Amino acid sequence: MEDQVSDSEGLIRPLLVAPFDPEAPYGQHSRPFNFYKYGKKQGHSLGLLSFRSLARDVKNLIMGLRKIANRRAIIISGLNPFWVLFFTLLVKTLNFFGRQERKAIIDLHGSVFHENINYGWKIRAYFYFFPEFISLQLADLIIFASRELKKFSTEAFRLSGKRGRVVENGTNRPKVESEKMAEKALQESIDRKETKIIIMVAPRNSHSNVLAVLRAQDVMELLKDESELVLIILGGGETLDFVPENTKYLGHVSDSVYHALHDLADLAIAPYPPEAVCGGARNKILDYWIHGILLVSTREGTRGIEEAKPGTNFLLSDSDPESFAQSILGALEMGETEKEKIRKSAQDLARRKYLWKEKSKNFFQIIENETCY
Repeated sequence: MEDQVSDSEGLIRPLLVAPFDPEAPYGQHSRPFNFYKYGKKQGHSLGLLSFRSLARDVKNLIMGLRKIANRRAIIISGLNPFWVLFFTLLVKTLNFFGRQERKAIIDLHGSVFHENINYGWKIRAYFYFFPEFISLQLADLIIFASRELKKFSTEAFRLSGKRGRVVENGTNRPKVESEKMAEKALQESIDRKETKIIIMVAPRNSHSNVLAVLRAQDVMELLKDESELVLIILGGGETLDFVPENTKYLGHVSDSVYHALHDLADLAIAPYPPEAVCGGARNKILDYWIHGILLVSTREGTRGIEEAKPGTNFLLSDSDPESFAQSILGALEMGETEKEKIRKSAQDLARRKYLWKEKSKNFFQIIENETCY
């Protein structure tokens, strides 16, 4: 395996601890996956400890602990707060008993405490507060997915601003054979003259996405008489009840099919109600933009993306089903020149500031400067 290295080599290599398997075709966590992918391409001697593999058996656990012991910079990304705390404490314990100093770096995508407070789940929120508080206090460096997340975390967890940096989420657009792959994924022929495809990426492993999907289904039920419209929902998790006939769940798809479906979409939606708070930023919005898809979103949908301007990069809608349904119809009825202006503005923004390869350079430059790995 590529991340099995000698101890002497491991001493100068950062190690990424993240919940994805580079060999698995589906269900990648976009942020750590892309940092790993582009970090390797950019020449960083980056090791990987896949937490999915680590959890399988005792042998993998022992090998994983050995990898951590042999490295000076440990990057923890995309894990549950309790596992973040576990690995942070492990690094600090090894430092206490060992002869070399290791840096615990937390790549923070969001705050479960923040999200649950907004859902009104106070007991559950404070259940997560303490592991988040302790791990962030112990971390040598914290990288936040948005400035808003940094501001909230600094205030809520009483952090020193000196230990926090911001690297936003990113996007990319590989070349794929869109028509053929999309038709295969849908298991039917797509008549582009008759069908308007609306796309929504929403894995049902977070409460905010579940709320958005429920809202989307209500919207599509209101649009059931618009026979040319079909909503495609991407992402894993259970299919929710009472699915309208004009809504299709595709679950996890390969990266190539994911991008192929984006290439064919006429519209993207992000119908997140105000209570569907995301602790960081939604990189799915950037994916819509890089593909040049016109986006209808609530204000909550574009949370964490500071440059997102209604009427310039996307169309803003109220979150109630009736208003959102009308916003969809209004977007589809817009003149082509007006739609193209918004699509191009959003795409230019994504290309200029939010490419994963550039975010990866920034990410590892910060880590190198702060930890001298």
